[in-house]
Amino acid sequence: MKTNIVIGKRYELGSVCQKTAHGFLYLAVDRYTYRPCVCKRLIYSKLSLSLLSQLHLNISLTRTLRHPNLMEYLEIAEGNSIGSSFLVMKDMRTDSLKMHPRLRFGLKSCQLPTFSSPSKQTFWLVLMQLAELLAYLHSPSKSNAPDISTVILLSLDPAGIYLDNLGVVTVAQIRMSKYLEANNVDCQVMNTARYLSPEVLMGKQATWASDIWSLGCFMYEFYLGVPYIQGACLSDVLHSISALPSFKSDPLLVGKDPNIVSLLSQMLAPEPSRRIYAKQILKLNTVCDIWRTYRRVISHNEALRRTQPTQSPILSSEVQNCLLCVCGKPVGNCCTLNRELVCQFGLTSSERSKRVPTVASERGTSSVLTAPGTILAD
Repeated sequence: MKTNIVIGKRYELGSVCQKTAHGFLYLAVDRYTYRPCVCKRLIYSKLSLSLLSQLHLNISLTRTLRHPNLMEYLEIAEGNSIGSSFLVMKDMRTDSLKMHPRLRFGLKSCQLPTFSSPSKQTFWLVLMQLAELLAYLHSPSKSNAPDISTVILLSLDPAGIYLDNLGVVTVAQIRMSKYLEANNVDCQVMNTARYLSPEVLMGKQATWASDIWSLGCFMYEFYLGVPYIQGACLSDVLHSISALPSFKSDPLLVGKDPNIVSLLSQMLAPEPSRRIYAKQILKLNTVCDIWRTYRRVISHNEALRRTQPTQSPILSSEVQNCLLCVCGKPVGNCCTLNRELVCQFGLTSSERSKRVPTVASERGTSSVLTAPGTILAD
């Protein structure tokens, strides 16, 4: 059912696809390109004054900051009547790592029998995208946002991290906070509290090191299939942090790649001052070649998307689980760069691709393939 609401004379809203904590999520379509998207409507009456102020700050930051791994709002508008805002964005609901059928983030405290660790290449590709985003946010000066200094994410919760069929990671939310008071921690969902650093859980100031800890927790679970920090309530989480096992005695790490284990231990160092910087992660020799090639592939895909903005390939069932170029063809049948990525580094579709959404308007899915903005140059 149409709502007869058009945002910015371009984005037409359809029916409500789900309720959110602060309003509603609508299916939408770009009237210029016919690409599907979604629109989040924030209802101010559902928000406390402090939370409303925080959300406005987060929206302002997300709108100003520009990075290929950070979600971008296509349009922001105020409602005709005072008391609501509309945020138009790409539809990433099917890409959430929280919903990934194999990773199963945060659902159980023990490793699933069907879980298999991602390949080393997949681990490094996901890590490097998140590390580059943190390096950008933590930088005190940003050429594309000179008025914004250091930004702290606070928590990398899998529910807000998305992986598309091209293997591109997108972080959907910025949670800016200088201090996290004890009474606010109690309100945190446990799946989020598991990714907060020890110093933040104790009410201390969040710093770049807090984000590195959160990144370490995320990558530990991505690699091994279980949360690094266990607990069903706040007291359990705090107890788990106070009795962290040694990486040398962790049975889940036995036989794993030593470079990955070493890096995880540096990100998850109990002392904030001993944690590795995001820029140091980007300089690791282990991943320089694969990261450079991956950047070229994404840049190629973005160039194709720009030259073919209205292309909407409908994919057969045989290729829906393949790693795809934006032209709609499986990797290996498209361009030299994509073949190079697969042949040199073994990035098979079963390791890091997600199912391409099929055409089903009532569920808000689409067969349109999209790519992120141009990756930052070396």
